[in-house]
Amino acid sequence: MGSDDVTFAHVADAGLRKTESSLVVLYKKFDELRNDFTAALTDDTLKAFVNQYSFPMVMPFNDAAIKKVFQQSNPTVFLFSNDNEASVAAEAAFAQAAKDNKGKIIFSISKPNDGFGHYQRLAEYVGANTANAPVVMLVHASGEVLKF
Repeated sequence: MGSDDVTFAHVADAGLRKTESSLVVLYKKFDELRNDFTAALTDDTLKAFVNQYSFPMVMPFNDAAIKKVFQQSNPTVFLFSNDNEASVAAEAAFAQAAKDNKGKIIFSISKPNDGFGHYQRLAEYVGANTANAPVVMLVHASGEVLKF
């Protein structure tokens, strides 16, 4: 994660700072909308905090997900979904599993018409048979693929 991925701001107004419960707050437009940093402030703990909370619990498989999954070697559970009834139920269960396992593993969803164009290439890369969607695959960036 580079500094281009997150915008940082410093508040100099002491009155405004008093209304916040944390020294560092991550505001975002998804999931819980904000996260408060509560650990001892070091470079490593701040980087870990931003890395954990700056992505949605269920990431659409786009260019940011490619970087987080494959370039940073994070184990990931992929859901290949489409518009059928089984996929709708699978997406709800997938979102709950992502919430229950936040910070432990990445959850990413790929759909054929998501506008990113990675669905078929990702499916071929990990060996997913999308004809039977929904399909769940656990992938570690080491190239190891475990099928469910």
